[in-house]
Amino acid sequence: EMPLKNINIKVYQGEVVAVFGFVGAGKTELGKTLMGLTKISRGDLLYMGKRIKIKSPVDAVKYGIFYLPEDRKIEGLIPHFTVASNMDISSLNIIKRFGMFIDASKELNISLDMIKKLSIVTPSPYTRIIQLSGGNQQKVLVARAMLTNAKLVIFDEPTVGIDVAAKAEIRRLIFRYARERNVSSLVLTSDVDEALGLADRIYVMKDGEVIREYVNKDIDRDEILKNLA
Repeated sequence: EMPLKNINIKVYQGEVVAVFGFVGAGKTELGKTLMGLTKISRGDLLYMGKRIKIKSPVDAVKYGIFYLPEDRKIEGLIPHFTVASNMDISSLNIIKRFGMFIDASKELNISLDMIKKLSIVTPSPYTRIIQLSGGNQQKVLVARAMLTNAKLVIFDEPTVGIDVAAKAEIRRLIFRYARERNVSSLVLTSDVDEALGLADRIYVMKDGEVIREYVNKDIDRDEILKNLA
């Protein structure tokens, strides 16, 4: 894993911030550190104006931090579960679970609502998630994030491996979600066009270090890419 150093990133409520860098720059390590999957050796995390410690994913969830991993099929999705079950796996505050008991009617209503809101193409909420296209699988993960009532959502390569139309749709969902819910969204991406098309501000990362920050108004891709030459 790429060791992180000199990381100074701010994400405000309702804002979409991108961390752009090529593969191996340390973006995923940053996401996992914020989620408590990797330990911080030194430095501070300031969250909602307070200094906090995140030692595990349990701590992160307690503070309202949610992480959508890059490899959705290995780390994000539960392949043999249904669309509905993959959506609400994190929604313990909405669907009451006692042991293995799930309130099926609530699960159905919630999943139908999210399928409609996010235009998820699926034969049924009870279709197994592995039968969906990559773009629709990713929408299910976005739905899961929305159901957690998170305050900060970290999207790690949210459109990798999906078709062009689905990429545009996922980006619109992320942007709308941040604005409508006033959620802080951190997008970790190796796609410079994704960073430019989605983010309010862009941090450029190289060799585990943030080397530049841009306000996304009048910059272009060449300006960003020259940092990594």
